Amino acid sequence: MTKKLFKKNNGINRVVSNILSLGILQGGISLLPLLTVPYLVRVIGVDLFGLLAFANATIAYFNVITDFGFSLTATREVSLNRDDNKKIIEIFSSVLTIKLVLLLLSLSILIILGYIFPIFGDDFTIFILSFGLVLGQMIFPQWFFQGMEKMQYVTYFNIGAKIFYTLFIFILINKRSDYYLVPLLNSLSFIISGLISLVIINRKFKVKFKVQRLCVLKKYFKDSFKVFKGTFSYSAIAPTTIFLTGSFFGNLIVGYYSAVEKMIRGIAYLASPIAQAIFPFLAKEFTENPKKTLKISIKISLSFLILTLLISLFLGFNAETVLAFLYKEDFITSFTLKTYYIMLFFPPLYGIVHTYCTQNLLIIKKFDTYGYTLMSAFIFSLIIYFLLMTLIGKLAAPFTVVITELYIALTLIFFIIKYRREIV
Repeated sequence: MTKKLFKKNNGINRVVSNILSLGILQGGISLLPLLTVPYLVRVIGVDLFGLLAFANATIAYFNVITDFGFSLTATREVSLNRDDNKKIIEIFSSVLTIKLVLLLLSLSILIILGYIFPIFGDDFTIFILSFGLVLGQMIFPQWFFQGMEKMQYVTYFNIGAKIFYTLFIFILINKRSDYYLVPLLNSLSFIISGLISLVIINRKFKVKFKVQRLCVLKKYFKDSFKVFKGTFSYSAIAPTTIFLTGSFFGNLIVGYYSAVEKMIRGIAYLASPIAQAIFPFLAKEFTENPKKTLKISIKISLSFLILTLLISLFLGFNAETVLAFLYKEDFITSFTLKTYYIMLFFPPLYGIVHTYCTQNLLIIKKFDTYGYTLMSAFIFSLIIYFLLMTLIGKLAAPFTVVITELYIALTLIFFIIKYRREIV
């Protein structure tokens, strides 16, 4: 009995430790852009900042393609097999192999787009420099550390990358013409972190890359494709909104919108450390006590919902002060203020989706339901954007993001209630 209790407490302690590690990571990731984004807006101008945001939005598609849903499926596999080194090597090698193939495919697509469409070709160097971020994310196996419940490594590497990027932004970006260094520095920071992480995995965890048979690769590809349908659709919503806004309204409007959006998303993304840390724990606990596991996830989600509501209220009552402090007074326009107020609804909704909905559907292995819901959300977001664009113009962007997140939350909650009756 004592041994079982100790083991249970040890599991909870790992979750708490991972939440703290990821909390520090996400806090750093959220804080540092509050330094760099206002600085970049002032030095290179809103229009060039909008160009960089447009490039990042395009590259984000390739980032999601290369991830291929492994951030969820590979994490689960590593979590369930962490004591079997042979199996871990199989998972690690298979995932990296598939990711490399997808990376090469993505680069080929980008090069073709650069030759065909002027919107890419005119600033193609920026897109290529930004693509380095995809390479960095590919070789950085956060899913491995998450599955092993060793998220302190992710904290070290990501914070290190962000500090590297932030310091050199202030050192090297001094005039408008230095804007091309921004994507270069961002890419280099993640590539270096990724390479170091692979060395750590090799030496600390005794995991080496080993060529896998085609049938093994197919298995992992098929398993992850079920989730990828959803993760791609969901992750594509934000960059698509920026992409469409840039295409119809230009880089200046994208610059204003992205500056506000990055700040608000930074708050919403505080849900990520909680979601990432509890997922492996809930996946294991669910096999022993499904009813208790679902209750735990509800409590965690409600706690985060209350926190984000309080933060959003505080920011809402101090809107002009916050924007003037971060940027400058002439940044405050009717468009930026309205965008700011609309986007404040996003953090609570994002928290519900990621700390409750995603966790529950994936631990009960409803991959298809999750995937198809997010696919429908992407289509829904396109319809909403074009509808709103004809009615309210450039404000379609923030409204689309918030309305789509509400759609996702309500739809996933509906299915969770439906499936819970079958399980509990």
